[in-house]
Amino acid sequence: MEDYGGQDDVNLNNVSAGESSVVRLSQSAAVTVVYIVIVCLALLSNALVIIVMLARRQDFSSFTNRLILHQSVIDSIAALLLLLLRVVKNSSIPLSQEDNALDQLICRVLETDVLLWWSYVASTYCLVIISLERFVATCYPVKHRCSWSASRLKYAVATPWALSAIYCWPAAVILRELHQGQCLYVKSVSFYVMYGLAGIIVEFLVPVSIMTYAYARILIILTRKLANPVNGRHLSKAKKNVLITSVFTGVMFLVCWTPLMLYNLFGVFVHLGVVVASEPGFDVIGLITCMAACSTFVNPVVYCFMYERFRSQLKDLVVKRCRRNQVGDGDPISINTATLEVTHD
Repeated sequence: MEDYGGQDDVNLNNVSAGESSVVRLSQSAAVTVVYIVIVCLALLSNALVIIVMLARRQDFSSFTNRLILHQSVIDSIAALLLLLLRVVKNSSIPLSQEDNALDQLICRVLETDVLLWWSYVASTYCLVIISLERFVATCYPVKHRCSWSASRLKYAVATPWALSAIYCWPAAVILRELHQGQCLYVKSVSFYVMYGLAGIIVEFLVPVSIMTYAYARILIILTRKLANPVNGRHLSKAKKNVLITSVFTGVMFLVCWTPLMLYNLFGVFVHLGVVVASEPGFDVIGLITCMAACSTFVNPVVYCFMYERFRSQLKDLVVKRCRRNQVGDGDPISINTATLEVTHD
């Protein structure tokens, strides 16, 4: 009886482990499907922004609109990397026992997702630069005309990528180590605490602080200027819409990235031993990373609903395309009879 009871406990444990494995597989499949939906939305929406702004480049030739175009390019790249690293490469790539250069590249670049986070952080700091450009344009218009000229656009485009590379690429060397054909995490509590705090500061607190300060100052300046009846009407039409659009992109950034930053902060507390982590009943990190990935398509949605110039130009392009493809009821249809060959039996 004791042997039977012991075997029964083992069988129950195996059943429980099997059910848990099935649940994890189903959750993983669900997260993969969500990633596919996010990638499709991101590629389609950002392609729409890119097409409209390139087709009507004269209407979107301002410094801000060029930065918005660059934002859509970054988010499109992030969506492609998300597809490759989260959907196509859904498991670890097998490594050889030689620990050669190719193995080092796979372990330190592909397994760390450094390319994906490079694009994510670059997208974040592109939003920061847009907020700073709007801040200088509103608060210091004379300085803006001199310092934010078209010749400086290449620096504004390169800066997010450079800052993101300085922050992200060292992680490719530090986060993982290759040992006898296995790509292993570096086992260091102090390192994870340091890197977790650095991520919260660099990826979240610094951008949010800069954008909050910039838009708060813009709101104060515009409130003062709008109180002046001489330029109040002009400012309300020319700048208010751009400001509202930019603020909404900042708010959506908070919505998408705050859960992941809170999760990282919780992980720091776990490594410090302040709190004890328990196994959740669902894939928390999968849900949170999906929310962060939504940042790749929310900006075009904001432009379609909030940015009046973009909405009007998009509508104009669609209407013209429909008219071009439409054949009027009264239009004659010419048939070249010389090309028609009639054969008789």
